[in-house]
Amino acid sequence: MPDNDAASKSGESPPTRAERRAARDNARVREMLAVLPRAATVPRPVTVAVAVAGAGLLALVFWGHTYWISVAAIGLLGVVLVPGWHDLLGSPTPRSGAVVLFLALAALIGAVLVGAPHPSLVHLPTALAFSVIVAFLHQLVRRDGRVRVVDSIAVSAAGIVVLASGVTMVVTASDSAGPVRLVGAAAMVAMAVSAPVDLLVSRERIERWLLPVAMLVAAVVAGATMMLGGADQPWAGVLASMMAVMVAHLGRRMFGVLPHAGTLRGQLVAGAASVLAPGMVIHVLAQVLA
Repeated sequence: MPDNDAASKSGESPPTRAERRAARDNARVREMLAVLPRAATVPRPVTVAVAVAGAGLLALVFWGHTYWISVAAIGLLGVVLVPGWHDLLGSPTPRSGAVVLFLALAALIGAVLVGAPHPSLVHLPTALAFSVIVAFLHQLVRRDGRVRVVDSIAVSAAGIVVLASGVTMVVTASDSAGPVRLVGAAAMVAMAVSAPVDLLVSRERIERWLLPVAMLVAAVVAGATMMLGGADQPWAGVLASMMAVMVAHLGRRMFGVLPHAGTLRGQLVAGAASVLAPGMVIHVLAQVLA
């Protein structure tokens, strides 16, 4: 009643029940959005360094049209990712799960080696099927009572998807069409240049704007790279680069809140995964738009 009296004296009508409920809901939403886990605001310099180095290496591979070096580069990033993937994602089977992913990496790379030096994705579904079967068979030979079996399979499947996405870049880098490779090179240069934006994550005022900033940097860098390469349609590289940077940036932010994200191995895995994960996006957009 005092609130109503005060409102009537001031000439304002008291808020309705629906308005009060909406105000409470809005306050709750603002509180949830304002509070981030502390780990989400800690810079990961090793992750950024791996992302810059990996994307820079692949940019040179795309630019130089070197098939065997592209295979070696993707294989190297896979070797960096595989040993710590299960550990980073909290899997109950970190050691045996790494064996599963090493077999998957070998199968996926072997699938694109079949058509060397002009690889294709024709045999990639077979390699994916083999990898998933191995992930399930892995559960049959476990001797720990198969604790958290779904978690173990899910982590293995996620790793297989990231590796497969990265392997597609071998095909993109070996494409006979120059514009396709140029789009891939522009995307990798954009990823390398925009990755250091992550180091500003501890600054509260700009933390929420890091993704738009990274994508804007990617657009500018990719446009310049496409023009330098003499592309007739620079917007293809710009779009592919912005999408690739978005996937890479969100991946690093997601990995950054995991319990083992601050360890050296965790940062290495996160950096390698952020370079491999956008591979399918780059491949599809390069083939469609270039």
